[in-house]
Amino acid sequence: MRNGLGMARAIGWLGMVAVALLACSGDDDSDGGGGASDGCMPGMFGNACTEAGSGGRSGGESGRGSGAGSGAGSSAAGRSGSAGSGASGSMCPTVNVSASRVVPTVHLVIDGSCSMELDLTSLEPYGSCNIEPGPTTRWGALRNALVDPTNGVVTQLHQLIRFGFYLFGTDPSCPLVAAPLAPMQGQADAIRNAFPMAPPGRNTPTGLALQQVVEMSTTTNDPDVINSPEIILLATDGAPNSCDDSTIDYGPSIQAAMAARAQGTSMYVLSLAEASGEYAAHLQEMADIGIGQMSAPLYTPSSPAELQRDLEALIGGAVGCDVRVNGEVDAARACEGRVTLNGEPLVCGEDWELAEPSLIRLNGAACDRFKGDAQAMVVADWPCGVFEGVD
Repeated sequence: MRNGLGMARAIGWLGMVAVALLACSGDDDSDGGGGASDGCMPGMFGNACTEAGSGGRSGGESGRGSGAGSGAGSSAAGRSGSAGSGASGSMCPTVNVSASRVVPTVHLVIDGSCSMELDLTSLEPYGSCNIEPGPTTRWGALRNALVDPTNGVVTQLHQLIRFGFYLFGTDPSCPLVAAPLAPMQGQADAIRNAFPMAPPGRNTPTGLALQQVVEMSTTTNDPDVINSPEIILLATDGAPNSCDDSTIDYGPSIQAAMAARAQGTSMYVLSLAEASGEYAAHLQEMADIGIGQMSAPLYTPSSPAELQRDLEALIGGAVGCDVRVNGEVDAARACEGRVTLNGEPLVCGEDWELAEPSLIRLNGAACDRFKGDAQAMVVADWPCGVFEGVD
């Protein structure tokens, strides 16, 4: 159900926050027959009433409706009385509103085939799975870029993104060589420990692995469910095959990409294969399906530094500047409210906007500050009638 609010305060940070809000729109805050104000305090847009009722506490069950306030009921009964035609006018109830930073999910789907031990610029089609990959190899460069203890993208963003980790290959199991790490914030160490120093090998069952990831995805097309952004990052260097057959088979990968897209999950492809040829064409097709557009970005780094930049741009771009509240704001009057970031006022239409009735979006420098601070706090206030809470 929806509740009419007066002044609505919504605080958004990394986790879910519930705060008691103050609300009032009445013109007369006196107790029933002219007594002192009871249960009201000064608010940003006039008096904020924590206990409403034109008859005050003494009005009993009819406290809000009588106007005279001559009843002998208890304060609890006064608070629960129905709204009436008293002289104090309509009142806005106190409510609890929760707000949260919109946290994206990134599924890291990593190719663990033997060829990942080759250098980024190698044109060799196969690896031996008995070489310790150095920092310029596909595996070494990818591992460092993602989970380096200081500069890894996962290390830097694990408090702002729910990262899941899926390593595919055929040794010791197929298509995932180990139990996946379900998406969760704050698990950079767990992902680093699950990311071995060398690829496990052997084949490249990309499609079978992607199918499992899609099945674990929480995104839905149900119009009654609010989804957070969810993407799959596929990092691979070879043509897909299966667990017990090295014959190239593109079909399962394409089907999995289409299934992900159909349920609303986007997929981006980091190609560690050669930049042209049959494999490159297949990965371009996967990238196109992944976000539903032709000539979609296909990331093809040729050096560790370029790989690091690609991952920072791709994964860093998933961190948004949205704060969701469990209610709706009147779009025509959104700018009547006030929004602050870590206590600093923001300008409506410049620093922030109402992207959806229940979604505040920060822009420009405010967005940059919000993305760079996992503990950033957004506070928003609206006057009576602008915000409606949803229970």
